[in-house]
This record gives sequence, C-alpha cells and structure tokens, in this order.
Amino acid sequence: MPTENKIRYFFGTNSAEGFFAFREEYLPPAERRRVCILKGGPGTGKSGLMKKVAALGEAAGFVCEYYHCASDPESLDGIVFPEKGTAVVDGTSPHVIEAGCAGAVEDYISFSPYWDSEGIAAHRGEIETETGAMRQEFTAAYRYLRAAAELAANILDTSLSAVTREQLHRRGRALARRYIPAEKKPGGRVVRRFLGGITPAGRVFFGDTVSALCDRVVVLEDRLGLAPFVLAPVQTAAKAAGLTVIAGHCPLNPKKLEHILLPELGVGFVTATPDHPFDGTGVRGIRTDHIPDRELLAPALARLREDERRAERLTNSACAALARAKMRHDRLEACYVPYMNFAGVDRLAECVADKVLG
Repeated sequence: MPTENKIRYFFGTNSAEGFFAFREEYLPPAERRRVCILKGGPGTGKSGLMKKVAALGEAAGFVCEYYHCASDPESLDGIVFPEKGTAVVDGTSPHVIEAGCAGAVEDYISFSPYWDSEGIAAHRGEIETETGAMRQEFTAAYRYLRAAAELAANILDTSLSAVTREQLHRRGRALARRYIPAEKKPGGRVVRRFLGGITPAGRVFFGDTVSALCDRVVVLEDRLGLAPFVLAPVQTAAKAAGLTVIAGHCPLNPKKLEHILLPELGVGFVTATPDHPFDGTGVRGIRTDHIPDRELLAPALARLREDERRAERLTNSACAALARAKMRHDRLEACYVPYMNFAGVDRLAECVADKVLG
C-alpha cells in the first residue's frame, strides 16, 4: 500500500446550496475519545496550531487525516487521528461545531486569552467593513454556482433521455461483482467526504488521497453526470460486504456521489471530469458517455457542449468571487495578527497535542 501520500479532504464545500459540510462525520461519534474544538477569529493561529499538532502526531507514528478549508486550500479546518479516536477541528463559522458530550469527549479551546482585545477594538470599523464585503462575495459566488448546477441538471436530464437508470445500474453491478467480495458481512458503513472543492484557486482535487488509500483505481470518465448511477450499486455492494466505504461527494452538488474508496480492499472508483481530471494511474477506464444510445443523444450534443462551457464559465466566476472573498479575509487577518500572543498559541499547541496524542 502506498504511504508517501497524505490523506487529505475538504472539511466542507462552496456549493450551489451555499457552504455545505458533513459536520459530524469527521470521526464516528462512538469512536471519539477526545476532540478539541477551536474557537477564535481570523488570523489567530487555528490552522497553524493544527499543523503543529499534525506534525507531532506523524512524528510519533500516527496516521493523520487533513481536512482543508475550501475558502483557502492552504489552511486547515481539522485534523483527525483515526487510530487514536481523536481530532482537532475549527468550530467557528461557517463550519460551526458544538460539543455533543462536553468535557467527557470534547474540549473547547478558546483563542481569546491570547489576543489583545483593546488593540483589535481599534480596528472595529475595518473589521465590520471587510466582513460585510466578504459576505457579499460569498453570496455572489453561490449565485454563480446555483446557475452552474442548473446547467449540470440540464445536461443530466438530456443524457437520461438516451439511457435508462437500469442500464447504468447494471454496469455498476458488474463492477461490484468484479472488485467486491460477494459474501455478505455485518459492520459495513458509509462515511461521506469531499475529495474536491471549489476554491479561490479554482477546482482542487486531492488525487493524492486516492493514491494513499488505493492500489487499484477504476476511472469513470464522465462528462454527462451519469457516474453516480453506476457508482450507487458499488456502494451498496461494498457496504453489504461489511466494508468501510469512503463516499466522495460532488462539491457543486453535495447530494451527488462522485467517488468510492475502499481502503480495506485497496480499490477506488474515481470520477474524472474536464474540471477535475484524475492524474493517477487507473487499472481500468470506463467512458460513461458511451453508455447512452449515441443516435438518441446525437441531436443534443451541440447543446450539451455549450451548456458544459457555460457551466465552466459560471464556476470560474464563482472561483473569482471566492478569490475576492479571500482577499477580504486576508485583510481581516491583518487586523488580528499584530495583537496575538503567538508564543502563547505555540504553548497551547503543545497542550492540545497532549490531549489528542497522549
């Protein structure tokens, strides 16, 4: 099994529904031993603290899962040590997380003791202005993404006029028979993740996570949105076989299944599209675009390609708005950084590491 790649996901996604996150799925509740929930403002060092704890955990030999921020892919929203049953997560807006069993499982970690409130208060007007402007940019981005999702829905509806769901499911059942044990076992479960994100840097896909968890990858080349119908029977069969299924969902439409990773088998099923290609090596390729009846689909091909181009332009406009929002966020951070006691935050990182690695 490859070990050089890190396991990385996005904690949430900028989507047609606004910001969306599978908030409670970073670690199954029954497996949680200690979770530190960070509360603090922009630029206060939350991501830096998590990076320090992650480095300490990996140096101690523990596997660390990294959860990145879709509004700034270089920043972290969470880290998880699945072997330990522990995690550190950013619980501030927009991905608010609260304790389910405070004290016994979760600890709140506040950054307010490490900032100079009077110094920050001098920038109140700037903070309010930049916060308002940032929210406007996010609103614009989500409008663009809603429009892009409508075009994606048009493409799918047209494609489904040339193929039945049963034909697609049949292809998925054939994949399941080839790669998944037929014996039924208890204990199967599905955990939802975002392997990709719509970000200020454009569309980002964590292909290294696939390489870290899977030796064999089936790549579904999909321009028409049909892959979820092929993948659904694979997910059902894997869960019935008692496997842990990592279900990668679409960042634009979070209800849509795009990828399946089965670490226990070392097998992955990855959807590759023009806006998030898969650069890794696949053991098999499937062109879902070739499943529909080509004669039935032919009259609509020109319109489908134009809708695809329009959706791409809208997504690019959303990413540009997210980049402007990040610029506003950077200005917000500048209002806090000079008034932070980062030496104290470094000591806090050591305390958090003791909690989740001890």
